[in-house]
Amino acid sequence: MKNLILAIILPCFFLVTALQAQDGIGSVSGTVFDDTDATAGLSGDDAPVQGAKVILIKLPGKEEVQVLLTGEDGTFNFGNVPFGEYEIRIEYISGLVVSTESFVVNGDTSAPEFQIPVITEASAPLYTTLRVVNPANTRGDEVSTFAP
Repeated sequence: MKNLILAIILPCFFLVTALQAQDGIGSVSGTVFDDTDATAGLSGDDAPVQGAKVILIKLPGKEEVQVLLTGEDGTFNFGNVPFGEYEIRIEYISGLVVSTESFVVNGDTSAPEFQIPVITEASAPLYTTLRVVNPANTRGDEVSTFAP
């Protein structure tokens, strides 16, 4: 009888241990900057953007996981990010909202260090890794009922 109980409990223990080992935590960081030299990359001539709202979105459900503002140096850092697929949504002070391509946070690879330039609707096509988002399609308490 003890052997039967062990035969049932022992595999369950290893299954739980294996599932816990798959659950992990990572981080996502980057810089929002004014691309004054139009190189699409952060360079010495570019100015950091303070106060841009950066939102970490969990996919596929588009759940807002963490929200913060960029610091004086334009940087942001999301810590304690559970492994999974995400995208970042940036709401500039001008009101323009853009989103990154999706990326994965897991134990095998680290999320990319994001360099996100301030863009306008006219310059958006130059930055192929960002897409303009209609604010009416975003979720959350801050979305105006009058958004276009």
